[in-house]
Amino acid sequence: MRVCFLPPRDTSWGALVRGLLFSEVYSIAAVVLMLYTVFRIQGPWFYAALLAQLVLHFYMTTEILISNDEIERLTGYGLIRREGVLRFCGYVPRRRRLRTLGFPIRAIEEIGSAAVLVHLYDGTQVQLPKLSLEGQRLFKSVFESMNAGADAEALKKQYASLAPGILVTLEYKESPQLPKWRYWTSMILLVPGLYVGWKLYGLLFR
Repeated sequence: MRVCFLPPRDTSWGALVRGLLFSEVYSIAAVVLMLYTVFRIQGPWFYAALLAQLVLHFYMTTEILISNDEIERLTGYGLIRREGVLRFCGYVPRRRRLRTLGFPIRAIEEIGSAAVLVHLYDGTQVQLPKLSLEGQRLFKSVFESMNAGADAEALKKQYASLAPGILVTLEYKESPQLPKWRYWTSMILLVPGLYVGWKLYGLLFR
């Protein structure tokens, strides 16, 4: 079972324009590079170049071209119960393991009335800086309930702010979140970027 806590997102028009410009430029460059690999590179070098592109694309879109702040807001923080053990999962700088596998939680404490601190079994501590204090307290309460054996149905009844998620069992979203029309707008506007990339490849390498 996995419960995810998603911090608020930047819904300003400036963020939308920056995101769309980034998507267009990146899609054009990616198409040119991919077409060059497909039509200009042959033999074993083709597979090496294709693999290098996939690795480069992964790191460019998840590490290099996106700020740590945005990555943390996209990833959020999660509680995973696996084989009876509760794990913390979420973005922590320089600790990639925590994003996917997580690490067992020893305890969670509230520091005064300012923040919540998560103590892991390896002796380290992590915070939830992108969540509001209310969201951090909910994280602590859900942890205590899960630690006591509560399942998904019990959590839904106990916490009205938790809702079923697409990729997770339950999720808590702090407002504001990006509206769906912004996602579909970004997807639709990728089409002209792909077309421009195709035309640009023809001009550069015909």
